[in-house]
Amino acid sequence: FTKSVDAAERLARLLLHILPAKRIEWYSSEKSAADRTSLLERFNEGLIDLLVCSDAAARGLDLVNVEHVINYDVPKHTKAYVHRVG
Repeated sequence: FTKSVDAAERLARLLLHILPAKRIEWYSSEKSAADRTSLLERFNEGLIDLLVCSDAAARGLDLVNVEHVINYDVPKHTKAYVHRVG
């Protein structure tokens, strides 16, 4: 998780350069609803290895088989930690 949409996109792009063999995407409120739904479906199906999310995505996501949650940035509000890790 990152604290902003821009940070999520930047981190995902950086990770793509560092880990070119991995399938990495970012999830943020700037993507269309259809794109966000597709990303979550592909992640749940194992077609995405790493999903970088902004805090806007911290609430209400139902993701299966998540092995690790990494807080890359400190959230703007402490309650966001609870939503980030579910």
